[in-house]
Amino acid sequence: MMARLAEKHGAIVPRVEIRAALGVRDLESIARENAVEGCVGETYGAAVATWAGANAEHEDVRAASRAIAADEMRHAAFGWAVHAWATEHLASGARDRVRAARDEAADALGSDPLAAELTRTLWSRAA
Repeated sequence: MMARLAEKHGAIVPRVEIRAALGVRDLESIARENAVEGCVGETYGAAVATWAGANAEHEDVRAASRAIAADEMRHAAFGWAVHAWATEHLASGARDRVRAARDEAADALGSDPLAAELTRTLWSRAA
């Protein structure tokens, strides 16, 4: 859906590259990736899609963004549920490293108002 919209509005969609299989990983590695991608990436994606669903210039983009927002919210909720479970099973040092990775990912979003609000209200309070 996004590729069609992007092309319709003049963007060039890059080819998706599939990485090699990751193999078996330890819980800390999985928890760190989930904190970055699931908690930060999906939550930010849900927020951006929600905003675009209400504010995008073109109705087709608004409609697609609303559908994407709902999907991203489910992904974010799952990421946070995995995060809660994983942090219960990690040693304190590993929990600290996972949180540091999550905080670094949140900081990397920059200072746009949406990222700043998520940092203030969500990531700074999350365990």
